[in-house]
Amino acid sequence: MKQQLEELVSDLDEDVALPTEKREPLGRYVLEVFGERLYGAGQYIAESLLRAGKTVGLHLVGGFLPASAQYEIERKNGWNSGHEYHPTLASFVNTLLLIPAYSAATYAAAQHMMEHPGYGATALTFGLGILGVVDTIGRMMMIGVTEDAAGSLLGKPLYALYEGAKGLRKAGADIVAEARRRREGKQ
Repeated sequence: MKQQLEELVSDLDEDVALPTEKREPLGRYVLEVFGERLYGAGQYIAESLLRAGKTVGLHLVGGFLPASAQYEIERKNGWNSGHEYHPTLASFVNTLLLIPAYSAATYAAAQHMMEHPGYGATALTFGLGILGVVDTIGRMMMIGVTEDAAGSLLGKPLYALYEGAKGLRKAGADIVAEARRRREGKQ
């Protein structure tokens, strides 16, 4: 084929250069590399935002728990996990979030008290208000003076219920496992 092409070219009067090997344009490769790098940067940013969101959520909710539970979270989500949970900071942030929550609950109870006067509604209103003030001031003093984590007064009984349910689930699993062993005759 090449020989025939050369013969045709030699028959022409003018000098015609054979086409050299054509190189692809560089622009396509520049766009390809740019796209890969842009994708990698976007992926890094998305992962960082997700990790930050988890950390913020952990601080917002974890600060409600008793100090012992917060230190357990810190142990599990330490420096190497990417979350960097700080119990004192979590307690502080959660305390700041509970101030409007206590205020809203007290206001709602006061509205109920105005509509349905009585000892129960009045006690509920004052109880919520006092709980909010005591919880907030107590936690802020604990955080400020000792620089330790301070769980909410409401968080302690709720966490105790959680731990009790966890214990009941384990006890139930142990009973079922023992019953299966007995059924199979492996006492």
